[in-house]
Amino acid sequence: MSILEEKLPVLIRETLQDHGTEKCHNNSPDIIVRKTEFRKDELADIFARTYDRDISVESDDSGKMYLYVRFKNISGKSLTGFYIHLYRNHLGLSNRPGDWAASEMHTEDGKPVRIERLEAGEIGATPAFVYDKKTEGFHPNCFVAVATREEKPDYSSINCHDKYIRWVNKINVAARNVCVISGQSPISTNTVVVDNPDRQRERRMWLIVEMEGETPSGVSYGIRQPEFEIDETRTYLKGDSRTDVIACRFFMPPNAQRRFEIWFEASRADRAHIVCRCTYLMENGSGFDAALAPYLVDMRTGSAAPGGTENLSLPLTRGYLLGCCYFKGNEVV
Repeated sequence: MSILEEKLPVLIRETLQDHGTEKCHNNSPDIIVRKTEFRKDELADIFARTYDRDISVESDDSGKMYLYVRFKNISGKSLTGFYIHLYRNHLGLSNRPGDWAASEMHTEDGKPVRIERLEAGEIGATPAFVYDKKTEGFHPNCFVAVATREEKPDYSSINCHDKYIRWVNKINVAARNVCVISGQSPISTNTVVVDNPDRQRERRMWLIVEMEGETPSGVSYGIRQPEFEIDETRTYLKGDSRTDVIACRFFMPPNAQRRFEIWFEASRADRAHIVCRCTYLMENGSGFDAALAPYLVDMRTGSAAPGGTENLSLPLTRGYLLGCCYFKGNEVV
């Protein structure tokens, strides 16, 4: 059977309203473009929770893009052993797939994306396909996603315009033109400087980063500090019942300070409504730190660090608030 005649009930949508009947619009919400990667253990949850929205953001014309393909089994039974391919194309959408099939995108491990099993009605997500302008040499305007049983599809049967139209309008094929913004990254970065005011002792400290606001595209955000080996990423989505947080614990040398890079990725439309809050704390030592009292605010809380965060071996039952700042876009507010 040629790929033109293949019947695979895997839906890659053309629009958010597509239930398998839409024709190609070149704006698939299931080809998702980001400047930063989602965490692998978040993918399935993020893509299922955001199936009713397009969570792509604009790409700038430098560095890397990370692309994901979202898909759904619309049959009444489980499917096994199929592949998701993603290809680069130009804005004019060549109607001969053989012209651009050689420009297949790859994941970071360089392996084909094989889906071993997808249950009836289940939403799936690929790992990130990586586009790197430094090695590819140009910025593509369009991507085409294909779900197929074939690891190496043969597109030779699609050799005229009519056959192309039949194929590109199938439920398991979708395309997206990419909005490229010259020199305007969707990533905002700021620096937080954390001090240990104790001149004598190393102190265990915390930096807590959380997002506030609403965004239809979802905000990826994170914190980096190489010396403490901190490099954490989260995703905050519109309609979340809670605010996802990053809580990093570290030991600060006496009378020292370190810089932490805080970043978040959001579209131009969303960025104005997003606020990033950074709170830095110091755990209480044995007894009352009288020498530090003039400089610190005693928190006296039951749990100063938010619950449910990662890598918490002990709750922060009493500590000191060192400072708090807010970022909005590239501005401090």
